[in-house]
Amino acid sequence: MRDEPFGNYRLFPSGQLRSPLTELFEGDMIFITKKRNESLYKRFTETGLKEVYFVPFRVEGFKSDKDIKIEPHGQDVFVFAGIGNFESFIACLKEINIKIGRYRKFIGNKRYTQRTIKKYILSLKRII
Repeated sequence: MRDEPFGNYRLFPSGQLRSPLTELFEGDMIFITKKRNESLYKRFTETGLKEVYFVPFRVEGFKSDKDIKIEPHGQDVFVFAGIGNFESFIACLKEINIKIGRYRKFIGNKRYTQRTIKKYILSLKRII
């Protein structure tokens, strides 16, 4: 996982920021997800941001596309996602003892059609 939440402090595409950090002062509250980060909290409060909250992300379960509960524990799971911090996503799954057999990292912030996803899943079924 990344230790520096703002990367190189540059805006996309040179860095991972989607907007300037100065925009933090325009909001009334800041919510920090994932794990509690005391140094980040201190940095925020020292700059005058008073309403800073930790809201850890937690997986509570899985459902199929037909809204049926899935129990993947003990099974090799194929994981795919198109998000900015894929490594954090994998770490989150491992924290709840999901056994990851294979994974595919898609490009983050890209729109994938249902057809593209189905095509990829069908090609996997032929491999597995």
